[in-house]
Amino acid sequence: MAKLMTDSNLFASSRAARNREAALNEGENMRKLSASFGRTFGLALALGAAAHVNAQAPTISDTEVIARELPEQKAGERWVWSGDFASGYARSVLVNADTGEYLGTVDTGWYGIKPDIPKTGDVFYNHGVFMARGFRGQRVDAVEILNRHSLNKEGEILVPPKMVRGWPNTNHSALSDDDRFLFLQFFTPASSIGIVDLQARKYVGEIETAGCAHIMAAGPRRFFSLCGDGSALAVSIDDQGQEVAREKLQKLFNPDKDPLHGTGVRNGDDWYFVTELGDVKIVDVSGQMLRQKKGWKAGEQANERGWVPGEIQQNLAFNGPTNQLFVLMADASLAPKGGGTDYHRQMGTEVWVWDAATATRTRRIKLKDPQNAIAVSNDERPNLYTSSTWAPKLDVIDPENGSVLRSIVVGSTPTLIQPVTRR
Repeated sequence: MAKLMTDSNLFASSRAARNREAALNEGENMRKLSASFGRTFGLALALGAAAHVNAQAPTISDTEVIARELPEQKAGERWVWSGDFASGYARSVLVNADTGEYLGTVDTGWYGIKPDIPKTGDVFYNHGVFMARGFRGQRVDAVEILNRHSLNKEGEILVPPKMVRGWPNTNHSALSDDDRFLFLQFFTPASSIGIVDLQARKYVGEIETAGCAHIMAAGPRRFFSLCGDGSALAVSIDDQGQEVAREKLQKLFNPDKDPLHGTGVRNGDDWYFVTELGDVKIVDVSGQMLRQKKGWKAGEQANERGWVPGEIQQNLAFNGPTNQLFVLMADASLAPKGGGTDYHRQMGTEVWVWDAATATRTRRIKLKDPQNAIAVSNDERPNLYTSSTWAPKLDVIDPENGSVLRSIVVGSTPTLIQPVTRR
């Protein structure tokens, strides 16, 4: 198939080193196994035992929660969730980015990805994988319902043991635009999307998406996925969570000449993606059919070197109030190696900021350390957040001048960054 890009307490350094070595070995093995599926999942893992596990397995016990009653988030106050792979059973750490204060931690399960946070209400969700004997034994997948104010678990919804695990991606799950449904990426290694009705608190079914992966919400009853042939597949559902229609946006990108990163970010009705070589692709979801808008080239190449988007983890961010796209960039060798280009495995050393209205680069932010995740707060004078899987901190940066305002310890192995700004 054509390629598709898709706590405060630190662990002892020796243990962290062992964890990282194991993760690298595991990731390399899975990269080879998943080569036929292209880069849809990056380093995604499919548990081979999934098909042999009873989906009606006993309810999991309460997960570890390190929290206290959270303070009320003030208007304009900027909080951030940061994932932490830790020792394999992951967690998400909540901090106040304006003060550096640690607020709480929730356990997210084996290679947990991220919380899914509705726009309103008193709960949020974690889609977790758990095994009876830690890293082996009977597997249970569940969508946990967590209290937004205390971080305590209030309930759970069992789902089939098919949720993708491996290198985290922001688009491995998504809430529908009205927060009614939760869409989950399944990988067995067949690709499909699990549908959870959050209002009824039940799993309602699975939608086949062969050859396509990642989930981007496109309305209250629609999502789309990226496909290995260079297209995008949009699926519409009804109020019961059942598929009622599907259509494809053809020729979104060229999978043979310039594969697409799957780490899309959204601003209103527009989804932004970048290719390996830095072409910005925009998908408009406002109409009945997906529509591709004119993008621009964010990368720069000369001979066998060039500035291209950084690693696949979280290399894009968008600030709505200023209409700016942030791209994590790396100065990389473009010479073919290992049977392919593999540009996407370079950590970013700069963040390039683009005015989305004019496709003009407004500035380049040089980073103090190489990073593989970026995000921005969604306010008029935003914070830029960066982290690296190999350093236990979250940097809060002023994007106007590139100065590091503060560094916050967020765990041993930081992953995805999720800003939460109260407007």
